[in-house]
Amino acid sequence: MTLQVWRYPVLLGEPVWFAHDIPAGAEFLTVAADGSGGMSLYFEVDAARPRERRRFCVVGTGQALEPAAAGNRWAYLGTFKQAGMFVWHVYGEVAA
Repeated sequence: MTLQVWRYPVLLGEPVWFAHDIPAGAEFLTVAADGSGGMSLYFEVDAARPRERRRFCVVGTGQALEPAAAGNRWAYLGTFKQAGMFVWHVYGEVAA
């Protein structure tokens, strides 16, 4: 098994829900600037593992955090600042 760090772009909105296909068992590391002016989620992955769809939500400070579907649970992953004036909070769906 060879582990690598992969990045997945964060989409922004009010709020925004998005998903990425990530190798099973990937470990979330951080949310940070990605060098292209955007923000990304960084995961430690085993590239040989099959992909699984993982869903995320980004909300701004003061926005309501509502689950995308009844019964879903969300875990806080991190906070980041955009252009010095907006603060965003990233959540990942917790598998049932």
